[in-house]
Amino acid sequence: TIREVIGSVVNITSLPLVIDSSRVETIEAALRLYPGRALINSISGERDKLERLLPLAARYGAMFILLPLKGREVPETFEERREIVREVLREARRHGLTKEDAVVDALVMTAASRPAAPRETLRTVEWCARSLHCRTIVGLSNVSFGLPERRWINGAFLAMAQALGLTMAIANPAQEELMSLKMAGDVLLAKDRNAAAYVRRFSAVRKEPEPAAALDPARRVSQAILEGDRDGVVARVEEALASGVGVSRLVEDTMIPAVVRVGALYEQKRYFLPQLIAGAEAMQRAMEHLEPRLRGDAARASRGSIVLATVEGDIHDIGKNIISLMLRNAGWRVMDLGKDVSAARIVTAMDEVKPRAVGLSALMTTTMVHMKEVIGLARDRGFRTPFLVGGAVVTREYADSIGAVYGKDGVEAVRVLEALPPPEDS
Repeated sequence: TIREVIGSVVNITSLPLVIDSSRVETIEAALRLYPGRALINSISGERDKLERLLPLAARYGAMFILLPLKGREVPETFEERREIVREVLREARRHGLTKEDAVVDALVMTAASRPAAPRETLRTVEWCARSLHCRTIVGLSNVSFGLPERRWINGAFLAMAQALGLTMAIANPAQEELMSLKMAGDVLLAKDRNAAAYVRRFSAVRKEPEPAAALDPARRVSQAILEGDRDGVVARVEEALASGVGVSRLVEDTMIPAVVRVGALYEQKRYFLPQLIAGAEAMQRAMEHLEPRLRGDAARASRGSIVLATVEGDIHDIGKNIISLMLRNAGWRVMDLGKDVSAARIVTAMDEVKPRAVGLSALMTTTMVHMKEVIGLARDRGFRTPFLVGGAVVTREYADSIGAVYGKDGVEAVRVLEALPPPEDS
């Protein structure tokens, strides 16, 4: 019975229930029994459906899939579908429902028999998302019916629809290629913050099975850094301090080992760039929060100063910014000169702060030659300060040839700099 079906479903998932039945009485019975907000599949432009199902949706607070269909013929063009959508929404407003209560089915037809049909579906998705500002859904596999190797058609169509604003798809979540494409699309459309879900799917590292609530306060700080929880790390720090953990002890025994662990996982290729950045930024937020308490603390004496710059002519600074963040986390005072910095400006900064080392970054072969120019000018001015160089086009051999040391990434840069002796007085 419908009661047994509803009871079984709500006990195994918290996801919303889609109610699909040709009998209005069954739909109403399910709405009456369901303890959440259900989604009725579907309400079309047919007068009988509008008069019988819209009042039910309003009465039980349900959402509904809006099927832009009248009669037996599927409207072939986007313009026809748009008119039906407008008609149904006008009728829905009479019952107190709005477009936020509707999910428009963009009507997917097979490309095998109607080559132009997928384009009309995509136009419908785009209009709903960008002009109507309404949710959309498609029955994905319909597009590939009758074609060989259907997964590739389905995947390409999903990616195109995602880019145009698709909200939902009826698809097989057990299909590996499709779900991977969906998650990649979420990254590229900035729907997956910091690529967190994508990285979780493909990373060798899984979250600690132990929930944060079960950890002691200091370990919760460590976990926040390992997970790149920039929004929650400050609260975790405050909890640790309130529990009696000292500031210096928290930094030295918990936070620094955690960010070092992030770097180690990145080197092992078990963490990826988004996780490295997130972990470093979580550490930075925690350190900024603790800064007033750390002033004058001998246990956190600076390792020294370092000057960083992306060389003249090069406007790429993402790698340099990551290294700057990681060096600050490791206890260095960083003077970051930014990007497209002349040799003269870099040497002037060296004279101002007397750094233990200078880091130079370049992403292009046409600009990395300026690294040699910077080092030459510094040597001419009498500086014996070590130079660290890196960037996509820079190699260890090139670094050796210009009298510098090489750091392939932020993790290696920190390790190399910590091994350097202090510069001799210039």
